[in-house]
Amino acid sequence: MPNIVSDTARLSAPGFVYRELDLVRVAGKREPVRIHEVIAEEGSLAPERLQELDTFARALSCYRGKQWDDAEELLTRLLETLPAEKRQDSLYNVYIERMEYLRKRTLPDDWDAVFTFDRK
Repeated sequence: MPNIVSDTARLSAPGFVYRELDLVRVAGKREPVRIHEVIAEEGSLAPERLQELDTFARALSCYRGKQWDDAEELLTRLLETLPAEKRQDSLYNVYIERMEYLRKRTLPDDWDAVFTFDRK
């Protein structure tokens, strides 16, 4: 089970590598919170893993910029690196499914890419 922390916690605990997961708004709150997964201690990851994290960060940036095709291409590449049994429930697939949903919608010009939880 991953260790998920807020941006505040990430900033108060340097020395680790984090992967940004999402920008979320919890039920009853106005301000979004950036959440991260603690990956490992700095300096302990193989170059391939660092490349994977960088690719996901680029995909997330494309997603937030509504550059759906670019985001999907990067996420699909990442998805293909996973064992088949882990693909369906992966973070990469979550974003691919979100984009499928969002592409069918008319988004406001000020769409903020924040995922809102409607339940506590």
